[in-house]
Amino acid sequence: MITVGARAETKKEATLFKRVANRARGIRSEVKQLAESVQKQVDLREDVRELTDLMEGAKARAEPEDPTCEVPP
Repeated sequence: MITVGARAETKKEATLFKRVANRARGIRSEVKQLAESVQKQVDLREDVRELTDLMEGAKARAEPEDPTCEVPP
């Protein structure tokens, strides 16, 4: 963590240190939000994959094993 003004010899340097520190905090916040968004997308993809697998399994169970065998009317 940057200690604001610790090495600043002038007021202008102190102001620049503060500006950099504030921007670094903003960037960390943006990165955190992006990481959360990516995690939500990963979770959604996993849910879609699981749902697709379930649907394919249900479809396979619904299809007759011998397609040449017809049910009489």
